[in-house]
Amino acid sequence: MRFFLLALVSLTPLCAKAQFHHGFERGYYVLAAEPTVRHTGNMRIEPFYSTLIVKGEGKTLKFKPEQLFTFGNEKGKYVIVRNFMSGRVHVDADFAQQVDSGQVVVLYHGRALNGGTASTFFVQRPTEASATALEVIGDKYREQVLPFLTSRPDLVSLVQEKQVGFYDLQDLLRAFNTGQPYQKKR
Repeated sequence: MRFFLLALVSLTPLCAKAQFHHGFERGYYVLAAEPTVRHTGNMRIEPFYSTLIVKGEGKTLKFKPEQLFTFGNEKGKYVIVRNFMSGRVHVDADFAQQVDSGQVVVLYHGRALNGGTASTFFVQRPTEASATALEVIGDKYREQVLPFLTSRPDLVSLVQEKQVGFYDLQDLLRAFNTGQPYQKKR
């Protein structure tokens, strides 16, 4: 129970930051059908319906994840993640916020469930077409994240010795991307 509460408290700032859905904000979006064309407008996310709503030029547009390649605003960049489990729910496609980038891109997806949040982190090399959803379960998490860290023996050692876990992922991969020693920030 303590672990669950600690995890929930440590992810609350990410969840609040991850989705902008209260008001419309200026941003950009790129359609899947036109991946080289960047459109702009005032937008917001309707997280319950996994819909991006864009207002501009006298019209309102609604986009589902399958219709978009990426979108963003001054708070962050969002990409589309596909075919993963969020809690116990299978998700075909939804929006995830990019929370770090470099040699490894880190994405965060939060989904409201029964008064709580199911959190999923994804990792992806910039050259890969799709992201890998990381599972919270200890040994599975370690198996999934270690291939991304092979060039940093110090970080590999921290993961193998169980000194860092799933909820340290963002700090771990920030250390990897910046070439700095690991420091727990939260």
